[in-house]
Amino acid sequence: MKAKTKKINVGISLLRIWMCFEVILCHFKYWDNEPILFPYNYLKSFQNLAVPTFMLLAFILTDINKFSKDENKIKNRYYRLVLPQVFWTIIYFLLYYILDYFLNTKLENGIKDFFFQLILGHSINKALWFQINLIWLTTLFIFVFKKFKKEKAIKITLILGVLAIFLEYSNINYAVFNVYIKLPSNIETYIIYPLGRFIEVLPYAVVGILINQYKLLDKLKKYKTYIILISIIVLIVLPLKENNLLIPLGYQYQGILKIIISICLLCTFYYMSFDKINEKVKLFINNIAKLTMGVYFIHNLVGTLIFQTNILKYTGSLKDSILIYIISLTIVFILSKVPIKYIKDSVV
Repeated sequence: MKAKTKKINVGISLLRIWMCFEVILCHFKYWDNEPILFPYNYLKSFQNLAVPTFMLLAFILTDINKFSKDENKIKNRYYRLVLPQVFWTIIYFLLYYILDYFLNTKLENGIKDFFFQLILGHSINKALWFQINLIWLTTLFIFVFKKFKKEKAIKITLILGVLAIFLEYSNINYAVFNVYIKLPSNIETYIIYPLGRFIEVLPYAVVGILINQYKLLDKLKKYKTYIILISIIVLIVLPLKENNLLIPLGYQYQGILKIIISICLLCTFYYMSFDKINEKVKLFINNIAKLTMGVYFIHNLVGTLIFQTNILKYTGSLKDSILIYIISLTIVFILSKVPIKYIKDSVV
């Protein structure tokens, strides 16, 4: 058991599980205009930190420099990124088509929905714009680190991050689709959010790459007590005050403050000690965390099937989100045991 769990960072596994639940809250929890009491105010304020956290982790856990020099790793990476995007697009489209045919639910708009879901990830399952952006960012940085030597590639990466932040704070990124380009209303939301958010999530990828290339998490470990203390203070204060501070116009993930908060969140869980947790519990937590990707992909489908078909009445409560999470996790666990490679690789 120790051999299996000694390399597990339990904190990161717990963070992934929590952030996955925050995604579900973002899509299914209804927050009314009344004051939200503790701890629900923090649940709400952390909703928009899930994407930054997952994007940071995606690039912190990958040595893009070594990775870009290995053709087999590149092929495997694209397989792992593209397969679930295609698989879940087909599943959503077919199930919604069947529901539309028999129950007239009007969940999809024909081949247009399929097309935009496949290439931009923001149609019948709007959460998958993240996957599309992850594919684009992976392609961008593979090119940079493949084309240039490590030192120059890092400089270019940093420049891209600074440029993205400039485009945010100058409001150019927001203005592209809201001032300069007017899209037809029937395809507007399909296009604006995946493209607008590309600039907003790019800095998280840059920070993740820099942390990985300079091994910052390991180098700063000797200061972990101070880092945890400072990070917790930031996490207590800033998430609730962010809306009152100066942030640029954008699509939910813009601004340096959100970058700072997401880094503090990651550092808190990374450096927090969970050594006293039983080894079996550690392994259980890690196994749940491995199903996070599948839950992320399927939760919109589960929520839609439950509430749009009136199996249960949608109230927008916390209970609704917990139910969606539990059902999604159960289905993903079952799918992960199916002896078909393409299905397993689309959920784990």
